[in-house]
Amino acid sequence: MKRVVIFGSTGQIGQSALSVIKESPDLFRVAGLYAHSNEALLKQQSAECGGALTGLLEKGNAAFCGVVGMPEMLDQALPDIVIFAFLKSVSLAALLLSLKMGVRCLLANKELLVSAGKLIMETAERYHNPVIPIDHEHGAIFQCLLGEKQAAVREVILTASGGPFLYTDAKDLEEITPELAYRHPHLQMGKRVAVNCSTLMNKGLEMIEAQRLFGLLPGQIKAVIHPESIVQSLVTFEDGFTKAVLAPHSLAHPLRYALHFPHRASSMPGLDFSPGMKLQFFPPDLQKFRCLALAQHAMHLGESAPCFLSSANEVLVDRFCRGELKWLAIGEKLEGLLQKHTLSKLDTLESIFETERMGAESARKE
Repeated sequence: MKRVVIFGSTGQIGQSALSVIKESPDLFRVAGLYAHSNEALLKQQSAECGGALTGLLEKGNAAFCGVVGMPEMLDQALPDIVIFAFLKSVSLAALLLSLKMGVRCLLANKELLVSAGKLIMETAERYHNPVIPIDHEHGAIFQCLLGEKQAAVREVILTASGGPFLYTDAKDLEEITPELAYRHPHLQMGKRVAVNCSTLMNKGLEMIEAQRLFGLLPGQIKAVIHPESIVQSLVTFEDGFTKAVLAPHSLAHPLRYALHFPHRASSMPGLDFSPGMKLQFFPPDLQKFRCLALAQHAMHLGESAPCFLSSANEVLVDRFCRGELKWLAIGEKLEGLLQKHTLSKLDTLESIFETERMGAESARKE
């Protein structure tokens, strides 16, 4: 019986994780649940999980509170598996501790690797404890690379649906409203994530995540538009062969794989090819989706650029959601901010948090 702690249990990923865990009550037991502020749902989840420990980032009636409470929960819950589903870097210290404890770390939070990937992966290597991704794209790459030598990898290709504005004319981009940006073609998601998908910043951050997670060079990572969202990711090797992972577009599939790894869950639904299937692939329009180009540029710059970009983008997206900015202004302002940013090394938690602060503060003033 493996004990599981979920940081971010009331969000979409956390709720999906609980559903997957309930499929195998003989294999998994929820030992701890941490939420941002939804105390009512947290209490309900704890009761359904037999009285699991609870924690809240904001003040409330829970055994553990704030960022400092997450490591404390780990010490008491003694988990075998921890799922990291909080946005931003609030769970960074808990992730580093979990890696040191030898706990299996399942990561859904791309911002952690974008901001602190060097520190995280160095810790994972030092303690021989790999980080297992639980998003579609990186979970697929993880599967493709199993049993392969790093030197044999030619390139990694992440797929993007193209978001709600894939076929929108450039002249109409000025009229995009937050409500239109929230309409992802395949998934229901939070507002900030939905906007990042609409600008393709989400895909750019995933490219940076792939670089950090799999030890790749920036030139080895590409993104392609794949409107059907059936092929999760692809890896091409030096001998010309390409591996790909195809799966239904469901949060449950990568979660299920990571929880059961290195085994496979049984009797789960897959794709039905019998009616026929059309799969399209084409390059993204980097003029139209300027945020993707900026993320790629930050990846090549390295050092503090990705962390700064991610933090500034978060604030600009929030401003767009409040109606303070146009959709196109997100990319325009990010470009100016990145040009003015002075690169620095991110070797400590303090330097990471300071760069995030600078990115956010610059975006508020822009």
